[in-house]
Amino acid sequence: LSEPARTDVLKLRDVYEALWLEVLGRLHRQGDLQAEPFIVRRMLTGALSWTITWYRPARGGLTLDDLTDQIMAMLALA
Repeated sequence: LSEPARTDVLKLRDVYEALWLEVLGRLHRQGDLQAEPFIVRRMLTGALSWTITWYRPARGGLTLDDLTDQIMAMLALA
């Protein structure tokens, strides 16, 4: 990326990460999330980034709602 484009992408990343931390921090303060928000954000955004490589609903696998239910159950946030 050119320097101006890189700067823009990094600004957008900062906004995106701040949104995640705001929501996860609120859940943490309410006692609905036990883990450290920073770590959860890193884990979630990493997992979401890789989902495109394996999630194939057209092949008869999980629907998007099923996948969401599984993730919420895993995180005990349902």
